[in-house]
Amino acid sequence: MEIPVLQSVTVEILVDNFFDVFEPSRPGIVERVVPGRLKKPLVAAHGLAYLITLNHQGKLSRILMDAANAPLPLFNNLEALEHDINEIDAVALSHGHPDHYGGLFEFLAKRTGGPIPVYLHKDVFLPKVLITPRGRIGPWVLDLDQLVAANVELYENQGPQLVLGQALLTGTVEATTDYEKPLPGFRRKVAGQEEQDLFPDEQALVAVVEGRGLVVIGGCSHPGIVNMVKYAQKLTGVQKVSLILGGFHLTPHGDETTQQTIAGLKELDPELIIAGHCTGFRALTKLAAAFPDNFMVSCVGTKVMVVGGRGAVLSHVPTIAPTSVVIGLFQGGALLADAWPLDDGSYGFEGLAAGTYAIRPINLTEGVGTSRAVTVSGPEDISGLDIEVLPGASIVGMVRDNGSGQTLAGIAVLAVGPDGHRTRRGRLPAAGLRHERARPARPRPGGAEPADAARASHRQAKHHSGGIIHH
Repeated sequence: MEIPVLQSVTVEILVDNFFDVFEPSRPGIVERVVPGRLKKPLVAAHGLAYLITLNHQGKLSRILMDAANAPLPLFNNLEALEHDINEIDAVALSHGHPDHYGGLFEFLAKRTGGPIPVYLHKDVFLPKVLITPRGRIGPWVLDLDQLVAANVELYENQGPQLVLGQALLTGTVEATTDYEKPLPGFRRKVAGQEEQDLFPDEQALVAVVEGRGLVVIGGCSHPGIVNMVKYAQKLTGVQKVSLILGGFHLTPHGDETTQQTIAGLKELDPELIIAGHCTGFRALTKLAAAFPDNFMVSCVGTKVMVVGGRGAVLSHVPTIAPTSVVIGLFQGGALLADAWPLDDGSYGFEGLAAGTYAIRPINLTEGVGTSRAVTVSGPEDISGLDIEVLPGASIVGMVRDNGSGQTLAGIAVLAVGPDGHRTRRGRLPAAGLRHERARPARPRPGGAEPADAARASHRQAKHHSGGIIHH
């Protein structure tokens, strides 16, 4: 098995426990929403759902990883963020807890079109129980028969499993640390007998981005977030870590385990850590203190962009009046753009096809203005108007006053189609670029067919497992 190298990975946090309007963005890396510019308010909830966009040589595919704790927050936030559920190509479940699959069946029911692939570990169907100081909760059961009947192509795994041929589900995580152990209050039932749940069903979704390394996305990380990242490194052969994202489930384990986990994360040396959901407030504060430069809290509506190849960052434009000028992205003489500036002045154009693009200011009253010099900086410093990018690269920017250096938050960034008509103002990616998106062929991992919808029991499930992933 091989895991392909991607040009970019974008993760949008659809549902999480947190929403904080004051959490900062990082231009070109992390984009926070501006509530007043959304179609409707976002809803935070004790659950998790990610919309993951994979870019492989300019072809985009979208994965819904986990489906929140209930339909309400999932569908509210999909609508607020203006996502069409029929554009989602696959579903992946991190593990078998209801705060991760609570909206799944309604999501499947509301879709139109053909069957959608659903990827999960075979043990997610076992009954789950939680024993707490406040009482016993459960059992929770994800119903196999209901899922099979819901117009899906079901892929069950135990070992590593490719998703749409582009990303990797780790399968059961190999334990290598001595401090990451699931809490004894988590239980499951096997053949009618209750036992401690060691979470063999919990798995991370892993992608490799060109020049950036690993993107590791977890659910609750019950097997341990350090274990999960190390296992991803082992499977892929890639040691460099760009992004670690998920719930870390640390606070209930106490301060010692939290500090040991922090030490393990420091050894992994990721570019960015984003934690939320079940991590716990106390652990979040310790993570923030330990990683002052590369830690952020996971908040609903956040978009995280890991771009390989030749991304570029527009850092300066001439002094301009924010009420009269927009920033335009040009290709072949046509204007292409669809981004809304954040309050810090940042904006972006994401998931671009290969080609040469130009950036120039546009006077709203006079039409396209004369080209003016801009400065572009990125992985490869480029100056001038013409920017050549590889497939799937992103161009992100910060509009500044060249004299004062202050950001100009009032600059409008909008889409103008090839016919010269303005399209709706919106968020990334550009509406004018969506024609580049194509649904990928759905490969049968390891040559296997989807699970037979007619089988009577999950005990007959096919276990699609692979060997070591080579990079």
